[in-house]
Amino acid sequence: MNETATAVLLAASGGIGAFAGAAITTALNYRTQDKTHRREQLRRDAETLGPIHEYLFATSPDRLAMNAPVSDQGTGEQYDRLIERRDQHISAVQILAAGHPDAKVRSVARELTTALFNGLTSAGWVMRDRVYEGKRYDVANEDHQHALDLLRELDERTTAYGDK
Repeated sequence: MNETATAVLLAASGGIGAFAGAAITTALNYRTQDKTHRREQLRRDAETLGPIHEYLFATSPDRLAMNAPVSDQGTGEQYDRLIERRDQHISAVQILAAGHPDAKVRSVARELTTALFNGLTSAGWVMRDRVYEGKRYDVANEDHQHALDLLRELDERTTAYGDK
């Protein structure tokens, strides 16, 4: 091989090596940024979903029926405060449903907004039934359990998204 061919071969090898090194560095930077973004999203999701766990504990139909004064009938101060909390949580979950990067998370979040509304409405019926001696515990407990199941699924999906 002559000197010119050797010089061209060395220059080409150096260029390929430099290109490969730059490509690997770029890919690693992208992966690191993606991982950081996903972790930040997971933290925001937890800030949204964490308080809903406590809210669902507080709105268990059995818990409400046992702790509410009979005079409340599902329309007293306690229930009004729960409605305000529910509406705040629904707003936060709707933001998650509209803007989360993962389509499965958005889908479950949309379902959860309805379940949160139905769960407290059914629990209010149970509170009223204490006065009217109706039998709506089954519906209220099913609605409440559905909201809990959706919240658990949303927790799992947001965690899976953040851990990718």
